[in-house]
Amino acid sequence: MLFHLKYTHSAESCFKNNKETSEIFKNRLRKANEYGVTIKFNVGNSLEHAIFMLIETDTAEGVHEWLDPIVDLGHIELTSVIEKKL
Repeated sequence: MLFHLKYTHSAESCFKNNKETSEIFKNRLRKANEYGVTIKFNVGNSLEHAIFMLIETDTAEGVHEWLDPIVDLGHIELTSVIEKKL
């Protein structure tokens, strides 16, 4: 399964200004494989305080377990997507 993940946060909780939050988030990204999640790409827009990812996994439960410790650090939108061959 593929999911598009959009993570946003406020300027006050921005990783640039909060090293502790930054480390918590980065450590969670590094643990994705432990939950059966593969990050296919990870890009961001610092002006909008937004991070975008395409992730792949076999179960939605793994994604929820992986994201659980960081869900309160910002707002997460998770959308299932499919790849279209052109």
